[in-house]
Amino acid sequence: MFRQYMEEANSDKCLEHDEMKRKTDAEVREEILHLMQGHPVQNIYNMTKEERNTVLRTAKTIEGTTYRQIARIFGISTSVIFKA
Repeated sequence: MFRQYMEEANSDKCLEHDEMKRKTDAEVREEILHLMQGHPVQNIYNMTKEERNTVLRTAKTIEGTTYRQIARIFGISTSVIFKA
């Protein structure tokens, strides 16, 4: 009976999880350029701290990206991304 029970098909999803699709740097860069309204990402150095943090907070919400990826694209430290 145990063998029969174990061989039955079911739709349980106990340990399975959906994999998050990672975006490439190019895809993230395009979304960040759209976020910055076409201005170069280097403009982040000319922004006030509040403006910069607003842009970074929004960039962090882009699905499929990492803090390291955002830091690489903007050319800033990952600690700045964490603190924003």
